[in-house]
This record gives sequence, C-alpha cells and structure tokens, in this order.
Amino acid sequence: MYAADLTRAFPVDGTFTQRQKDVHNVVQDMWQATVDMCKPGITWAELNDKSKQVVDKAGFSDQNYHSLGHFLGLDVHDVGLNHKPLEPGMVITIEPGIYIANEHIGIRTEDDILITETGCINMSADLPRSADEIEAFMAN
Repeated sequence: MYAADLTRAFPVDGTFTQRQKDVHNVVQDMWQATVDMCKPGITWAELNDKSKQVVDKAGFSDQNYHSLGHFLGLDVHDVGLNHKPLEPGMVITIEPGIYIANEHIGIRTEDDILITETGCINMSADLPRSADEIEAFMAN
C-alpha cells in the first residue's frame, strides 16, 4: 500500500531535437549530482540546493519551477522535513525538471530513491533515463 512516483519525458516522434537533448542532458546532470549525494545524514534542503546550483550554472534558473522532488510513502507527496537528515529506510523522489514554455519543451526525470545504511538504491533504475535510452526504447 505504498506509493510510487515516476516520470520520463518522451519525444512525440521518437527522436529528441538537439535542443531537447541539450535540455535533457542538463536535467540528467541535476539528477546525477543529487542522486550521488543521497545517503543518511544529507538533508532534503542540501539536495535541493545542489540541484539549483547545477540548473543555475547551465543558465536555466528561470525554467526550473519546482523543487527537486519530495518524500514518498503512504502518500505520493508524503510528509518529511526539509532540514532533518535523511535516514535509512526513507524513500524520496529525485525529479529535476526544466520547462521552456515558448519553445514547447518540458523535460523531467523522476525516480524513487531508497536511502540505505551506506547510500541509496534507485528503485526505478531499470527504466530508460538518458535521451539515447529513451529514443532506443521508442524505436522498439
């Protein structure tokens, strides 16, 4: 009876444009930078700050409209404190996104991350994530 929450962005015709790939790659950089930090003792605020650093450096600050993700449990958006250290057994989503309305581009990648004693496990790791993986999945 626990919730899950996953997101992938797929190109309508099966192939990302170069611009869409470029944006997708920044989202992946945000995702990777924060997942690499996921372990006991890290706070949600620290993860969110790291994501913001990556998106700011890439120049997409104004196109990043939401936080990095949320706590996950009995509810999709479960309770949790942003400044309390993560503990083993907690599940969070990592879901960075960039949305460029005037170009009709919206890219978000979301995975469910279990905090373990020594780090984390991506519980949705088998799903395609990169632009190339998504294009290959759509080609089948």
